[in-house]
Amino acid sequence: MKINDKYILEDLKKIPTQGGEISKLLDKSNKNFYGFGELYTSSIKNNQIRAWKKHKKMKSNLIVIKGTVKFVLIDNDFKYSISLILSENKLQRLSLYEDVWFGFMGMSENDNTILNLANIEHDENEISRVSFETHQDKFFLR
Repeated sequence: MKINDKYILEDLKKIPTQGGEISKLLDKSNKNFYGFGELYTSSIKNNQIRAWKKHKKMKSNLIVIKGTVKFVLIDNDFKYSISLILSENKLQRLSLYEDVWFGFMGMSENDNTILNLANIEHDENEISRVSFETHQDKFFLR
Protein backbone atom coordinates (compact mmCIF):
# COMPACT_ATOMS: atom_id res chain seq x y z
CA MET A 1 0.00 0.00 0.00
CA LYS A 2 1.27 3.44 -0.90
CA ILE A 3 0.50 6.20 1.57
CA ASN A 4 0.22 8.68 -1.32
CA ASP A 5 -2.83 6.76 -2.55
CA LYS A 6 -4.57 7.04 0.84
CA TYR A 7 -5.11 10.78 1.23
CA ILE A 8 -5.77 14.06 -0.58
CA LEU A 9 -4.80 17.47 0.80
CA GLU A 10 -6.81 20.29 -0.71
CA ASP A 11 -6.74 24.05 -0.17
CA LEU A 12 -10.15 25.44 0.72
CA LYS A 13 -11.84 28.66 -0.34
CA LYS A 14 -12.51 31.63 1.85
CA ILE A 15 -15.14 33.93 0.42
CA PRO A 16 -15.00 37.51 1.69
CA THR A 17 -18.34 39.03 2.69
CA GLN A 18 -19.33 42.31 4.21
CA GLY A 19 -18.23 42.10 7.83
CA GLY A 20 -16.47 38.72 7.63
CA GLU A 21 -15.96 35.69 5.42
CA ILE A 22 -17.41 32.31 4.52
CA SER A 23 -15.15 29.24 4.60
CA LYS A 24 -16.31 26.69 2.03
CA LEU A 25 -15.36 23.30 3.53
CA LEU A 26 -17.08 20.64 1.40
CA ASP A 27 -20.10 20.18 -0.82
CA LYS A 28 -21.77 17.06 -2.17
CA SER A 29 -20.40 17.60 -5.69
CA ASN A 30 -16.79 17.33 -4.46
CA LYS A 31 -15.06 14.03 -5.30
CA ASN A 32 -14.07 13.69 -1.63
CA PHE A 33 -17.63 13.78 -0.33
CA TYR A 34 -18.27 10.14 0.57
CA GLY A 35 -21.71 10.60 2.10
CA PHE A 36 -22.76 11.71 5.55
CA GLY A 37 -22.38 9.57 8.65
CA GLU A 38 -21.48 12.11 11.32
CA LEU A 39 -19.90 15.48 11.89
CA TYR A 40 -17.84 16.12 15.03
CA THR A 41 -14.97 18.12 16.46
CA SER A 42 -12.01 16.77 18.37
CA SER A 43 -9.70 18.91 20.49
CA ILE A 44 -6.11 18.18 21.41
CA LYS A 45 -3.79 20.09 23.72
CA ASN A 46 -0.34 21.39 22.84
CA ASN A 47 2.26 18.60 22.47
CA GLN A 48 -0.34 15.91 23.17
CA ILE A 49 -0.46 13.01 20.72
CA ARG A 50 -3.26 10.65 19.76
CA ALA A 51 -2.05 7.66 17.79
CA TRP A 52 -2.28 5.07 16.24
CA LYS A 53 -5.57 4.09 14.69
CA LYS A 54 -6.85 2.83 11.37
CA HIS A 55 -10.43 2.78 10.15
CA LYS A 56 -11.60 -0.26 8.20
CA LYS A 57 -14.64 1.49 6.68
CA MET A 58 -14.66 5.16 7.67
CA LYS A 59 -13.48 7.83 5.27
CA SER A 60 -12.77 11.18 6.92
CA ASN A 61 -12.58 14.79 5.84
CA LEU A 62 -10.42 16.52 8.46
CA ILE A 63 -10.13 20.30 8.80
CA VAL A 64 -8.25 22.16 11.52
CA ILE A 65 -10.61 24.95 12.52
CA LYS A 66 -8.58 26.23 15.49
CA GLY A 67 -4.84 26.09 16.15
CA THR A 68 -2.29 23.93 14.35
CA VAL A 69 -2.17 20.13 14.19
CA LYS A 70 0.46 17.76 12.84
CA PHE A 71 -0.97 14.63 11.20
CA VAL A 72 1.19 11.59 10.54
CA LEU A 73 0.07 8.89 8.11
CA ILE A 74 1.96 5.61 8.05
CA ASP A 75 1.91 2.39 6.07
CA ASN A 76 0.83 -0.97 7.45
CA ASP A 77 4.46 -1.95 8.20
CA PHE A 78 5.14 1.28 10.14
CA LYS A 79 8.11 2.02 7.88
CA TYR A 80 7.00 4.82 5.58
CA SER A 81 5.28 8.00 6.74
CA ILE A 82 3.98 11.34 5.59
CA SER A 83 3.70 14.31 7.95
CA LEU A 84 1.22 17.07 7.22
CA ILE A 85 0.69 20.23 9.25
CA LEU A 86 -2.76 21.81 9.02
CA SER A 87 -3.64 25.15 10.54
CA GLU A 88 -6.55 27.51 10.89
CA ASN A 89 -4.28 30.08 9.21
CA LYS A 90 -4.15 28.10 5.94
CA LEU A 91 -7.51 26.43 5.51
CA GLN A 92 -7.09 22.94 4.05
CA ARG A 93 -9.02 19.68 4.07
CA LEU A 94 -7.30 16.34 4.58
CA SER A 95 -9.44 13.64 2.96
CA LEU A 96 -8.32 10.38 4.51
CA TYR A 97 -9.35 7.03 3.08
CA GLU A 98 -9.95 3.90 5.09
CA ASP A 99 -7.14 1.41 5.85
CA VAL A 100 -4.37 3.89 6.71
CA TRP A 101 -2.72 4.24 10.11
CA PHE A 102 -2.67 7.80 11.43
CA GLY A 103 -2.15 9.93 14.47
CA PHE A 104 -2.07 13.62 15.28
CA MET A 105 -0.41 16.10 17.66
CA GLY A 106 -1.53 19.52 18.88
CA MET A 107 1.01 22.21 18.05
CA SER A 108 -0.56 25.47 19.26
CA GLU A 109 -0.24 26.56 22.87
CA ASN A 110 -3.93 27.40 22.93
CA ASP A 111 -6.74 25.18 21.68
CA ASN A 112 -6.32 22.89 18.69
CA THR A 113 -9.60 21.72 17.17
CA ILE A 114 -10.21 19.33 14.27
CA LEU A 115 -13.52 19.06 12.43
CA ASN A 116 -14.29 15.66 10.89
CA LEU A 117 -17.02 14.96 8.36
CA ALA A 118 -17.10 11.15 8.23
CA ASN A 119 -19.03 8.95 5.83
CA ILE A 120 -20.26 6.59 8.59
CA GLU A 121 -21.16 6.93 12.25
CA HIS A 122 -18.57 6.01 14.86
CA ASP A 123 -18.28 2.25 15.33
CA GLU A 124 -15.56 1.05 17.71
CA ASN A 125 -15.61 -2.36 15.95
CA GLU A 126 -14.34 -0.91 12.67
CA ILE A 127 -11.25 0.70 14.24
CA SER A 128 -7.87 -0.97 14.68
CA ARG A 129 -5.49 0.49 17.28
CA VAL A 130 -1.81 0.13 18.10
CA SER A 131 -0.09 1.56 21.16
CA PHE A 132 1.35 5.00 20.47
CA GLU A 133 4.52 4.33 22.43
CA THR A 134 5.43 1.53 20.02
CA HIS A 135 6.24 3.94 17.20
CA GLN A 136 6.34 7.46 18.64
CA ASP A 137 10.04 8.16 18.18
CA LYS A 138 9.93 7.38 14.46
CA PHE A 139 7.22 9.80 13.50
CA PHE A 140 6.36 12.55 15.96
CA LEU A 141 9.62 13.24 17.74
CA ARG A 142 11.77 14.12 14.77
